[in-house]
Amino acid sequence: MAKLRDIQDRFENTILRKAGDLPDAANDLRDLFISDHIDIKDRMSVYHNNVIGSVSNALAATFPLLNNLVGEAFLKSTARAFVIENPPKAGCMHHYGDGFDNFIRGFEPAKNYPYLGDVAAFEYAMNAAYYAYDDDALTPASLEQIPAEDLHDIHLHLRKSAHLIASPYPLGDIRRFCLNETTDQPDLSGMSAYRALILRPAMEVEIIALNQGEFDFLSYIQNGKKLGAALDHTLSAHPDFDFMKFLKRHLTLETFCALPPN
Repeated sequence: MAKLRDIQDRFENTILRKAGDLPDAANDLRDLFISDHIDIKDRMSVYHNNVIGSVSNALAATFPLLNNLVGEAFLKSTARAFVIENPPKAGCMHHYGDGFDNFIRGFEPAKNYPYLGDVAAFEYAMNAAYYAYDDDALTPASLEQIPAEDLHDIHLHLRKSAHLIASPYPLGDIRRFCLNETTDQPDLSGMSAYRALILRPAMEVEIIALNQGEFDFLSYIQNGKKLGAALDHTLSAHPDFDFMKFLKRHLTLETFCALPPN
């Protein structure tokens, strides 16, 4: 008798085939089923449609802006293609969809819409921020306790919900257009310079527009640079970068997570 793990693997491999490949794939499972009036190919087709359809619907629900841009049919067909190549690895679907942006960028039917991948990254960042682990924010008081001579060598860390977004497309304008907050057509020429921080400091996800200096500094921090090194790199590219103004703003926004205890 086949072991349970073997049965599960064979079933998964069959269900995740493309619909056109199901008749041949179903033969791999024929020995597991009692023959009756329902053919194995028809059974597998039902399972396939239910599983892929349910996961695709869950994935599509994470991307309402894409749904408004390309329509439900196009989004769901794209989602189905993604699901077959990238099935969920966990029971919780809250974080499913990581990599959908890159999939869209390489998806042939979407090649004439180069902005869709960036919109998907933007939406996934908002979803990931919403479901991120609740951590504590860095406070001015805790920062003041660090001796001035040590500040240069400390590591700051972005909150768990923080995501940096950069795009040549005006994602904020696209979002407002999709939400019917404006009737102005967004510029899709790819000549914009959109920079933003997606953050959930409390219960609501916030979209915080950044200038290039802010974005660069936060990118250095995110990539593990010490505070002093991040500031030096930023000032070399942006001599007018006002660090004290930046720090005051992002302490208020609660961008950084609390420092570990000594």
